[in-house]
Amino acid sequence: MRRNTGSAISVACALAVTNCATSDVVSYLMRTAHRPADARVPIVSAENYILLAGDMHCHVSPPDHPSHVHRGLDETYALAKREGLDFVVLTPHVWARFQQERELRAFQIESQRYLHAAIAAQPRDVMFIAGFEYTDGRYGHVGMAFADVEEALRASPVEDAQDHPEHFIEEWVRRGGLLTINHPFMTPVVSVFPAARENMSWRPFTEPALAVPEDIAVVQRLAHGYEIYNMMVSQLRDGWVLSDRTASIWKTVRYLDDEVARQRRRLTPVGGSDSHDSFLRPTTFVLAKDRSEKGIADAIRSGRTCVRDPHACTLRVRAGAREVGVGGTLEGVLTIEVTAGGRENFVFANGELIGQPRAGEFVTHDVPNICSVVRAYTDRGFSAPVYVNCGIEDGQQR
Repeated sequence: MRRNTGSAISVACALAVTNCATSDVVSYLMRTAHRPADARVPIVSAENYILLAGDMHCHVSPPDHPSHVHRGLDETYALAKREGLDFVVLTPHVWARFQQERELRAFQIESQRYLHAAIAAQPRDVMFIAGFEYTDGRYGHVGMAFADVEEALRASPVEDAQDHPEHFIEEWVRRGGLLTINHPFMTPVVSVFPAARENMSWRPFTEPALAVPEDIAVVQRLAHGYEIYNMMVSQLRDGWVLSDRTASIWKTVRYLDDEVARQRRRLTPVGGSDSHDSFLRPTTFVLAKDRSEKGIADAIRSGRTCVRDPHACTLRVRAGAREVGVGGTLEGVLTIEVTAGGRENFVFANGELIGQPRAGEFVTHDVPNICSVVRAYTDRGFSAPVYVNCGIEDGQQR
């Protein structure tokens, strides 16, 4: 979609002349973000998974500072209900390497305890999950959730963390915690929006020659997934400045696919609103065994996700009698058949468009004897991969 230049000028004038708050303008612009027409898509699955709509990257104050985040948990709940969200991962900012300082460790423990208590006071029809965003202004941002901060810190005491900050990250993963690399290609652009002018990319991706600290290196090695859809980046940086709301999404998808083939392991796409203001959307959809925090974590770890629109989760790939959905694996095959159940379906193998099947129609594709990453772009949604001949074990990873 092309950017409306007149609207962009109006936004700039609103900021400069009428003195309206930047957060108000951002919230106004975010209303045009993609909203799925149907968040309850029937998924054909022999495993009887349930589809849950969520947001993997949402800020809230407190613990985030009120000058930075203009919405508390009560308002977050109201927004989540209005948008039909089943779960929201709360990710207040935490400075990277906080584990090396006693005062910062204590502050993070207290913040997480506060967040858990605040979540317990909310209605249970929206699952709020306490997490945080491990924030390094030089190297990048990491979403962390689904583990206990206090347990991971106890396993990596301050004296150990001062010499080996990466041990905290390893203990987090060992205890079931997930790591997602946030907005990995958010490089700076000229814009009226201050955030768009900052480099908040994942520097090991955008500056591969850069020497990085051990904790950042370990995150890259152990990351379960990449945030391919960051609503703030797609709407403001990409949509209003680059005139292409999917620019960063496609760049991250292609990078993820290349990394799957290189590393031969699951890497799961996720999405987040990165909301600091009065907007939310379902950005990540998971196929879970049950409606629980563990069910969500297991689905992400196993690669059963789609991003931006749930219709992408209708991807099915079959070879002979075996048929799998997102996150599934097929080994030792030479020909696959691929389908998806949306109104507009585009299916890809290793970034190459292999067909545009109608809903329920299969397209045939011969696969070479190399790892093939198969995915769908369906009704503006992006599926997680199906892994063909990649040597990846079926089921969960880490």
